[in-house]
Amino acid sequence: MPPGGATLIRRPYSAFRDERPPLAEGPMEVTFLEESRFAWARFSGPWTIDEICAQVEPLVAECLSRKHRLLLIDWTLLEPQRISTLERYRLSQSAQPFRDNHIKVATVLQAVMIDAEKFGERVAQNRGVNVRTFSDLGEAERWLLKKGR
Repeated sequence: MPPGGATLIRRPYSAFRDERPPLAEGPMEVTFLEESRFAWARFSGPWTIDEICAQVEPLVAECLSRKHRLLLIDWTLLEPQRISTLERYRLSQSAQPFRDNHIKVATVLQAVMIDAEKFGERVAQNRGVNVRTFSDLGEAERWLLKKGR
């Protein structure tokens, strides 16, 4: 089992591409979908900020093992909950391994979980992480595949 108590599952890219699976019950799950252009991690279920932060290193390791420098993190299936400013800061601080390994990251969340100022995104970017937050999966994919930042 990966760090943070999450379950790691690998599924083909086509699994759930057009249909959304139901929210998971039990521990948070991290599913890697097969995609040739980038690494794609889908998180689902109940979660804590500690569990999310603990997944950064395994995500980096998965990207490197797949020889990808692009990562799409889909958090839209996480149970919605309020994220404090301190939690956003902690998550941004935990993102440093993405910078250190030159991994460009697009994150997708339910719109209700994105703060209007995108505080966490700005903190990570100020520390050199190439990251953007989206509520639309297609928009995230387009940004991720666009050359440059």
